Amino acid sequence: MKIFNKIRTFISLLLFAICLISLLFGCSPKMREEGNFTYWIYKDNDGTKHINIAELTELGKQQKVLVIPKEIDGIKVQALHKWELSMQSSGLVWKSENLERVFFLLSEINVDQRIFSQCSKLKKIIGITYDITDIYGGGLNLYFI
Repeated sequence: MKIFNKIRTFISLLLFAICLISLLFGCSPKMREEGNFTYWIYKDNDGTKHINIAELTELGKQQKVLVIPKEIDGIKVQALHKWELSMQSSGLVWKSENLERVFFLLSEINVDQRIFSQCSKLKKIIGITYDITDIYGGGLNLYFI
């Protein structure tokens, strides 16, 4: 009877360890690199793919000016967001000694300006929108954050 209890305990601990390892490592998305950015792709419930840009690559950290793309490989960039298990606020902060200006489309990409808090030379974060239904006649609008 003691041997049976030891085997049962061992198997239970082994299954728990496998579940824990799967949860911690098996659920994270595949990180990809494209030019200046490291990103991950996720799907909405309806199957629509989106990209979250998580970090700057080494090449990205060397740039003085960055344009956050609207799409990467035909998939819409939705936000600057780092993946984490809880999917809560990630505290994403980019670090760059060179970055001076960042451009992105306001209406397309969710950007928290605190992301750039450790970019010591950053002078401007420029959100751009183009809205033809604007009450002022439409056209290009620049917002300096």
